[in-house]
Amino acid sequence: MKQVMGIRVFSIIIVVFLAVILTTSLATTRGNLTLGKQHIIGLEIGAKFDQTEYALRYGEPVVIGNIGNRKKYTFIHSLGLVVSEIGTLSSISIQGEDSEFTTEKGIRPGDSVEKVIENYGAPRKQYSDQGAQVKVYRDRKNKLSLEFWTVENKVHTIRLKDTSE
Repeated sequence: MKQVMGIRVFSIIIVVFLAVILTTSLATTRGNLTLGKQHIIGLEIGAKFDQTEYALRYGEPVVIGNIGNRKKYTFIHSLGLVVSEIGTLSSISIQGEDSEFTTEKGIRPGDSVEKVIENYGAPRKQYSDQGAQVKVYRDRKNKLSLEFWTVENKVHTIRLKDTSE
């Protein structure tokens, strides 16, 4: 009888222990992705920026501005690029439901929040900014962040950026 009771107690302890490990593991990996070579329309963070090449692909930029010591280029097809002081892409964004551009997993502006979660899982962080709900996925190892700016449960803007700056 005492042996059966001991086995039951031991079994309960093991089940509780496994539940704690599983819960902790899920909580720490939530929204943490390995974005690695994640791209938007084939563009990757850290790629060398050549304005002539990009103008041939996407047309001349309609806006060129500065963000601190970085340059921001906005192209007619709702494509935004931020270029670091060393000439590499540090941020890539697409917006507008008429955008033809997608993420590596096929998400585009106009898609539902549910589709984002189906493809990327639960976001690491969420916050509100400029009237949008922002869903953030991070890759701490590769220092990347993938953000989905949503309005009324639809993706409005997608931004892939270098978080090491």
